[in-house]
Amino acid sequence: MPSTPFRDAGSVYDMLHYARQAVRFTSGQTLDEIASNEKTLSATLYAITILGEAARRVSQEFREKYPQIPWQQITGIRSVIVHDYQRVDKNEIWNVCTRDVPALIPQLEEILKDYPIQS
Repeated sequence: MPSTPFRDAGSVYDMLHYARQAVRFTSGQTLDEIASNEKTLSATLYAITILGEAARRVSQEFREKYPQIPWQQITGIRSVIVHDYQRVDKNEIWNVCTRDVPALIPQLEEILKDYPIQS
């Protein structure tokens, strides 16, 4: 089925949802607290994985329309978590959740202003 801007926007809505989850799961915690809490770490990895999967589903045309989003880095970390899980660096995950994802959220919100939810 061909991609449409609104299908792509649906994936961006998913990205936003899981980005917010990743931030919420790690907010106010140190790297050591996250790394030592199996549930928090697993939930955070899941949120980042789904964020990356949603980004992977966005069409090339849509990505080109919004080049400010680091599409390749987002899908890249998903690939590491899923396919090369032994290389997952907890420090990198913490940095992603405390630095990169919080900066991504307003960018996604800005994109979605162009695609209001239809009721």
